[in-house]
Amino acid sequence: MIEWSDTLEVDKEVEGLFQNSGRGDSLLRLQRAHPLLHQEAGGAILARDPEGMLVMHTAVLPRTFKDGPHLVRGALLTTPTVAASHRDFWTPVNFLREATELLRVRGSLDFVYADPGENGAAMFRASSFELLGSLLSYVFPLVPGWSSYLRHEFPVAALDVERMSWEKGADLLSSLPDLDSGNAFRVIRTKRLHESWIQANQTEESEWIVLRVPGQPVESSPAARVLLTPTSTRRTLGITDLAWDAAQVSLESLLYAVTSNARGDGFRKLAIRTLRPSRLGQAMARCGFIARSGEQPILTRVLSEGTVLPSPHRWLLTWIDGDVW
Repeated sequence: MIEWSDTLEVDKEVEGLFQNSGRGDSLLRLQRAHPLLHQEAGGAILARDPEGMLVMHTAVLPRTFKDGPHLVRGALLTTPTVAASHRDFWTPVNFLREATELLRVRGSLDFVYADPGENGAAMFRASSFELLGSLLSYVFPLVPGWSSYLRHEFPVAALDVERMSWEKGADLLSSLPDLDSGNAFRVIRTKRLHESWIQANQTEESEWIVLRVPGQPVESSPAARVLLTPTSTRRTLGITDLAWDAAQVSLESLLYAVTSNARGDGFRKLAIRTLRPSRLGQAMARCGFIARSGEQPILTRVLSEGTVLPSPHRWLLTWIDGDVW
Protein backbone atom coordinates (compact mmCIF):
# COMPACT_ATOMS: atom_id res chain seq x y z
CA MET A 1 0.00 0.00 0.00
CA ILE A 2 1.40 3.39 -0.96
CA GLU A 3 0.44 6.84 0.30
CA TRP A 4 1.26 10.47 -0.39
CA SER A 5 2.67 12.69 2.34
CA ASP A 6 2.89 16.43 1.72
CA THR A 7 4.92 17.28 4.81
CA LEU A 8 8.33 15.69 4.12
CA GLU A 9 8.31 15.29 7.88
CA VAL A 10 11.26 13.37 9.29
CA ASP A 11 9.43 11.59 12.07
CA LYS A 12 10.61 8.58 14.07
CA GLU A 13 9.18 6.19 11.49
CA VAL A 14 11.05 7.72 8.55
CA GLU A 15 14.19 8.11 10.64
CA GLY A 16 14.07 4.43 11.56
CA LEU A 17 13.73 3.37 7.92
CA PHE A 18 16.74 5.46 6.86
CA GLN A 19 18.90 4.32 9.79
CA ASN A 20 18.04 0.64 9.37
CA SER A 21 18.70 0.89 5.63
CA GLY A 22 22.21 2.27 6.15
CA ARG A 23 21.34 5.74 4.85
CA GLY A 24 22.14 7.77 7.94
CA ASP A 25 24.08 10.39 5.95
CA SER A 26 21.11 10.89 3.63
CA LEU A 27 18.83 11.23 6.64
CA LEU A 28 21.04 13.96 8.10
CA ARG A 29 20.88 15.97 4.88
CA LEU A 30 17.10 15.49 4.72
CA GLN A 31 16.70 16.77 8.28
CA ARG A 32 18.74 19.89 7.53
CA ALA A 33 16.92 20.73 4.32
CA HIS A 34 13.42 19.71 5.42
CA PRO A 35 12.01 23.11 6.48
CA LEU A 36 12.88 24.74 3.14
CA LEU A 37 11.86 21.73 1.06
CA HIS A 38 8.46 21.84 2.71
CA GLN A 39 8.07 25.47 1.59
CA GLU A 40 8.82 24.38 -1.98
CA ALA A 41 5.67 22.20 -1.87
CA GLY A 42 7.65 19.01 -1.85
CA GLY A 43 6.33 15.71 -0.65
CA ALA A 44 7.08 12.04 -0.19
CA ILE A 45 5.57 8.75 -1.27
CA LEU A 46 5.57 5.97 1.31
CA ALA A 47 4.95 2.26 1.06
CA ARG A 48 3.74 0.05 3.91
CA ASP A 49 3.58 -3.69 4.31
CA PRO A 50 0.27 -5.45 5.22
CA GLU A 51 0.98 -4.82 8.92
CA GLY A 52 1.30 -1.08 8.33
CA MET A 53 5.09 -0.96 8.74
CA LEU A 54 6.91 1.66 6.64
CA VAL A 55 9.16 -0.20 4.19
CA MET A 56 9.89 2.26 1.34
CA HIS A 57 10.27 6.02 0.93
CA THR A 58 10.98 8.37 -1.95
CA ALA A 59 10.93 12.18 -1.86
CA VAL A 60 9.26 14.24 -4.59
CA LEU A 61 11.01 17.59 -5.02
CA PRO A 62 9.23 19.97 -7.43
CA ARG A 63 11.35 21.73 -10.04
CA THR A 64 9.74 24.19 -12.44
CA PHE A 65 11.61 24.18 -15.75
CA LYS A 66 11.70 27.06 -18.22
CA ASP A 67 11.48 26.17 -21.89
CA GLY A 68 11.61 29.48 -23.76
CA PRO A 69 8.33 31.25 -22.90
CA HIS A 70 6.79 28.07 -21.48
CA LEU A 71 6.91 26.56 -18.00
CA VAL A 72 7.12 22.80 -17.53
CA ARG A 73 6.22 21.27 -14.17
CA GLY A 74 8.84 18.73 -13.20
CA ALA A 75 10.01 17.03 -10.04
CA LEU A 76 13.10 15.20 -8.90
CA LEU A 77 12.23 11.73 -7.63
CA THR A 78 14.85 10.55 -5.16
CA THR A 79 16.24 7.03 -5.12
CA PRO A 80 13.93 4.95 -2.89
CA THR A 81 15.04 4.03 0.60
CA VAL A 82 14.03 0.38 0.99
CA ALA A 83 13.87 -1.83 4.08
CA ALA A 84 16.16 -4.89 3.92
CA SER A 85 13.15 -7.20 3.89
CA HIS A 86 11.96 -5.73 0.57
CA ARG A 87 15.20 -5.52 -1.44
CA ASP A 88 14.34 -8.08 -4.07
CA PHE A 89 14.51 -5.69 -7.08
CA TRP A 90 10.94 -6.18 -8.30
CA THR A 91 9.31 -4.92 -5.11
CA PRO A 92 11.05 -1.50 -5.37
CA VAL A 93 10.35 -1.50 -9.12
CA ASN A 94 6.63 -1.98 -8.48
CA PHE A 95 6.82 0.74 -5.83
CA LEU A 96 8.26 3.17 -8.40
CA ARG A 97 5.59 2.20 -10.91
CA GLU A 98 2.83 2.83 -8.38
CA ALA A 99 4.48 6.06 -7.23
CA THR A 100 4.63 7.51 -10.74
CA GLU A 101 1.04 6.44 -11.39
CA LEU A 102 -0.01 8.21 -8.17
CA LEU A 103 1.76 11.37 -9.38
CA ARG A 104 0.15 11.07 -12.81
CA VAL A 105 -3.32 10.83 -11.28
CA ARG A 106 -2.64 13.79 -8.99
CA GLY A 107 -2.04 15.82 -12.16
CA SER A 108 0.28 18.48 -10.74
CA LEU A 109 3.38 17.44 -12.72
CA ASP A 110 4.28 17.14 -16.38
CA PHE A 111 7.25 14.83 -15.82
CA VAL A 112 9.61 13.43 -13.20
CA TYR A 113 13.33 12.75 -13.39
CA ALA A 114 15.90 10.93 -11.27
CA ASP A 115 19.69 10.70 -10.98
CA PRO A 116 20.26 7.37 -9.18
CA GLY A 117 23.42 5.34 -8.87
CA GLU A 118 24.08 2.31 -11.05
CA ASN A 119 21.90 -0.10 -9.06
CA GLY A 120 19.11 2.43 -8.73
CA ALA A 121 19.22 3.16 -12.47
CA ALA A 122 18.26 -0.44 -13.23
CA MET A 123 15.16 -0.07 -11.02
CA PHE A 124 14.11 3.15 -12.73
CA ARG A 125 14.65 1.67 -16.20
CA ALA A 126 12.49 -1.32 -15.25
CA SER A 127 9.85 1.21 -14.08
CA SER A 128 9.54 2.67 -17.61
CA PHE A 129 11.88 5.64 -17.09
CA GLU A 130 13.86 6.61 -20.19
CA LEU A 131 17.57 7.41 -20.21
CA LEU A 132 18.22 11.08 -21.01
CA GLY A 133 21.99 11.04 -20.66
CA SER A 134 24.67 10.95 -17.98
CA LEU A 135 25.91 13.50 -15.48
CA LEU A 136 29.66 13.73 -15.63
CA SER A 137 32.18 15.58 -13.47
CA TYR A 138 34.61 17.86 -15.30
CA VAL A 139 37.80 19.29 -13.80
CA PHE A 140 39.95 22.17 -15.04
CA PRO A 141 43.53 22.26 -13.63
CA LEU A 142 44.26 25.86 -12.60
CA VAL A 143 47.87 25.97 -13.77
CA PRO A 144 49.33 28.70 -16.03
CA GLY A 145 49.68 26.62 -19.17
CA TRP A 146 46.22 25.14 -18.90
CA SER A 147 44.54 28.46 -18.16
CA SER A 148 46.16 30.15 -21.16
CA TYR A 149 44.74 27.45 -23.45
CA LEU A 150 41.28 28.99 -23.22
CA ARG A 151 42.54 32.47 -24.01
CA HIS A 152 44.64 31.41 -27.01
CA GLU A 153 42.26 28.86 -28.53
CA PHE A 154 39.01 30.84 -28.30
CA PRO A 155 38.05 34.51 -28.83
CA VAL A 156 37.32 35.19 -25.16
CA ALA A 157 36.16 38.63 -24.07
CA ALA A 158 37.24 40.36 -20.86
CA LEU A 159 34.49 40.63 -18.24
CA ASP A 160 34.15 42.62 -15.04
CA VAL A 161 33.72 40.44 -11.96
CA GLU A 162 31.59 41.44 -8.97
CA ARG A 163 31.80 39.12 -5.98
CA MET A 164 28.92 38.65 -3.58
CA SER A 165 28.55 36.72 -0.36
CA TRP A 166 26.13 33.81 -0.30
CA GLU A 167 23.65 35.84 1.74
CA LYS A 168 23.69 38.93 -0.50
CA GLY A 169 23.56 36.91 -3.70
CA ALA A 170 20.64 34.84 -2.44
CA ASP A 171 18.72 37.98 -1.49
CA LEU A 172 19.33 39.52 -4.93
CA LEU A 173 18.54 36.35 -6.84
CA SER A 174 14.86 37.12 -7.33
CA SER A 175 15.56 40.64 -8.58
CA LEU A 176 18.10 39.66 -11.22
CA PRO A 177 16.75 39.53 -14.79
CA ASP A 178 16.18 36.19 -16.46
CA LEU A 179 19.28 34.78 -18.16
CA ASP A 180 18.27 32.38 -20.91
CA SER A 181 21.58 30.44 -20.95
CA GLY A 182 21.36 29.98 -24.69
CA ASN A 183 17.66 29.02 -24.62
CA ALA A 184 18.47 26.12 -22.33
CA PHE A 185 15.83 23.90 -20.75
CA ARG A 186 16.58 24.71 -17.14
CA VAL A 187 15.22 24.82 -13.60
CA ILE A 188 13.96 28.19 -12.42
CA ARG A 189 16.24 29.06 -9.53
CA THR A 190 14.54 30.27 -6.39
CA LYS A 191 16.06 31.43 -3.15
CA ARG A 192 14.49 28.51 -1.30
CA LEU A 193 15.90 26.01 -3.80
CA HIS A 194 19.41 27.38 -3.32
CA GLU A 195 18.97 27.54 0.45
CA SER A 196 17.81 23.93 0.66
CA TRP A 197 20.92 22.82 -1.24
CA ILE A 198 23.16 24.94 0.95
CA GLN A 199 21.53 23.59 4.11
CA ALA A 200 21.72 19.97 2.99
CA ASN A 201 25.33 20.11 1.86
CA GLN A 202 26.84 22.44 4.48
CA THR A 203 28.36 24.89 2.02
CA GLU A 204 28.24 28.15 3.95
CA GLU A 205 31.43 29.26 2.18
CA SER A 206 29.62 29.49 -1.15
CA GLU A 207 29.73 32.84 -2.91
CA TRP A 208 28.37 34.37 -6.09
CA ILE A 209 30.16 36.15 -8.88
CA VAL A 210 28.26 38.38 -11.28
CA LEU A 211 29.93 38.95 -14.65
CA ARG A 212 29.36 42.09 -16.70
CA VAL A 213 30.57 43.41 -20.04
CA PRO A 214 33.07 46.22 -19.28
CA GLY A 215 31.55 49.67 -19.42
CA GLN A 216 28.00 48.49 -18.73
CA PRO A 217 26.22 50.28 -15.86
CA VAL A 218 25.57 48.33 -12.67
CA GLU A 219 21.81 48.51 -13.19
CA SER A 220 22.05 46.84 -16.61
CA SER A 221 21.44 43.15 -17.12
CA PRO A 222 24.51 41.09 -16.13
CA ALA A 223 26.20 38.83 -18.64
CA ALA A 224 26.25 35.88 -16.23
CA ARG A 225 25.96 34.80 -12.62
CA VAL A 226 27.76 31.85 -11.05
CA LEU A 227 27.45 30.19 -7.64
CA LEU A 228 30.80 28.83 -6.47
CA THR A 229 31.40 26.39 -3.64
CA PRO A 230 34.87 25.44 -2.32
CA THR A 231 35.65 21.96 -1.03
CA SER A 232 36.62 21.53 2.61
CA THR A 233 40.33 21.48 1.70
CA ARG A 234 39.96 24.65 -0.39
CA ARG A 235 41.97 23.05 -3.21
CA THR A 236 38.99 22.66 -5.54
CA LEU A 237 36.31 25.22 -6.36
CA GLY A 238 33.00 23.80 -7.58
CA ILE A 239 30.55 25.53 -9.92
CA THR A 240 27.29 24.79 -8.14
CA ASP A 241 25.05 26.81 -10.45
CA LEU A 242 25.43 29.15 -13.41
CA ALA A 243 23.34 31.10 -15.89
CA TRP A 244 24.33 33.44 -18.69
CA ASP A 245 22.95 35.80 -21.35
CA ALA A 246 24.05 34.26 -24.65
CA ALA A 247 23.52 37.60 -26.43
CA GLN A 248 26.21 39.22 -24.24
CA VAL A 249 28.73 36.51 -23.53
CA SER A 250 30.00 33.23 -24.95
CA LEU A 251 30.41 30.16 -22.81
CA GLU A 252 34.16 30.30 -23.49
CA SER A 253 34.38 33.85 -22.10
CA LEU A 254 32.32 32.88 -19.05
CA LEU A 255 34.55 29.87 -18.34
CA TYR A 256 37.72 31.91 -18.77
CA ALA A 257 36.48 34.55 -16.30
CA VAL A 258 35.56 31.89 -13.74
CA THR A 259 38.85 29.99 -14.12
CA SER A 260 40.87 33.23 -13.82
CA ASN A 261 38.94 34.23 -10.70
CA ALA A 262 39.47 30.79 -9.11
CA ARG A 263 43.18 30.75 -9.92
CA GLY A 264 43.59 34.23 -8.42
CA ASP A 265 42.04 32.92 -5.20
CA GLY A 266 44.63 30.16 -4.97
CA PHE A 267 42.51 27.16 -5.94
CA ARG A 268 44.16 24.27 -7.75
CA LYS A 269 41.16 22.93 -9.64
CA LEU A 270 37.79 24.09 -10.90
CA ALA A 271 35.06 21.43 -11.00
CA ILE A 272 31.54 21.14 -12.35
CA ARG A 273 29.02 18.35 -12.81
CA THR A 274 26.71 18.57 -15.78
CA LEU A 275 24.95 16.55 -18.45
CA ARG A 276 27.51 15.22 -20.92
CA PRO A 277 25.45 15.64 -24.13
CA SER A 278 24.40 19.20 -23.19
CA ARG A 279 25.77 22.38 -24.73
CA LEU A 280 27.53 23.13 -21.46
CA GLY A 281 29.07 19.65 -21.37
CA GLN A 282 30.26 20.03 -24.95
CA ALA A 283 31.74 23.45 -24.14
CA MET A 284 33.62 21.94 -21.19
CA ALA A 285 35.20 19.37 -23.48
CA ARG A 286 36.17 22.04 -26.03
CA CYS A 287 37.70 24.31 -23.42
CA GLY A 288 40.10 21.85 -21.81
CA PHE A 289 38.00 20.53 -18.94
CA ILE A 290 38.93 16.92 -18.18
CA ALA A 291 36.07 14.43 -17.83
CA ARG A 292 36.38 12.28 -14.72
CA SER A 293 35.37 8.64 -14.57
CA GLY A 294 32.04 7.67 -13.04
CA GLU A 295 28.95 8.65 -14.98
CA GLN A 296 25.61 9.11 -13.25
CA PRO A 297 22.51 8.44 -15.39
CA ILE A 298 19.63 10.90 -15.67
CA LEU A 299 16.29 9.22 -16.31
CA THR A 300 12.94 10.81 -17.11
CA ARG A 301 9.30 9.80 -17.30
CA VAL A 302 6.56 11.93 -18.83
CA LEU A 303 3.36 12.08 -16.77
CA SER A 304 1.02 14.46 -18.62
CA GLU A 305 -0.38 13.91 -22.08
CA GLY A 306 1.15 16.19 -24.68
CA THR A 307 4.40 16.86 -22.80
CA VAL A 308 7.44 16.48 -25.02
CA LEU A 309 10.82 16.94 -23.36
CA PRO A 310 13.61 18.61 -25.35
CA SER A 311 16.67 16.79 -26.62
CA PRO A 312 19.56 16.32 -24.15
CA HIS A 313 21.76 19.05 -25.68
CA ARG A 314 19.30 21.75 -24.54
CA TRP A 315 19.20 20.67 -20.88
CA LEU A 316 21.15 22.66 -18.29
CA LEU A 317 21.76 20.61 -15.14
CA THR A 318 24.36 21.11 -12.41
CA TRP A 319 24.96 19.84 -8.87
CA ILE A 320 22.09 21.88 -7.49
CA ASP A 321 19.53 20.01 -9.60
CA GLY A 322 20.47 16.59 -8.26
CA ASP A 323 19.41 14.24 -5.52
CA VAL A 324 20.60 15.88 -2.28
CA TRP A 325 19.79 12.83 -0.16
